[in-house]
Amino acid sequence: MANAAAAGVNINRIKAYNIRPKLDRWIENALFAHLDEKIRSCDFIIQAYPSAACEAQKKKEEYCRESEALREEIQRSVSRRSGNRRSTAADCRDYFFSRLYPQIQATLENCGCGMLPQELLQEDIKRHFTGVEAEDFDREAGF
Repeated sequence: MANAAAAGVNINRIKAYNIRPKLDRWIENALFAHLDEKIRSCDFIIQAYPSAACEAQKKKEEYCRESEALREEIQRSVSRRSGNRRSTAADCRDYFFSRLYPQIQATLENCGCGMLPQELLQEDIKRHFTGVEAEDFDREAGF
């Protein structure tokens, strides 16, 4: 409760023009969180266990290629509709929201029915963004 109160007080200091890029980065981080975690894990193995470094390096390169392929797929998907080149974050945001309905359907199937709409959205957000760092918000909010 104290965190919510502190966030409420501090959120007023975040200007509207600063929020959009941060939300875009948060969504981009969420889309790539599973691959980024695997890449960080490989980096740790490479540094901590030199004997396993060769295998970890191969896995890391595979995950990097997978991440790049996903980024290109998102850019192609969104740029085809918009007809212009935009930032990766903006493309990720549009990609995420274009798939919002199927995401919410999946959340509804996993959580059961009887939820109010706002509860469903909160559960969907929790499901997609748990574990995604939001350090920009945390720093500005003073956490």
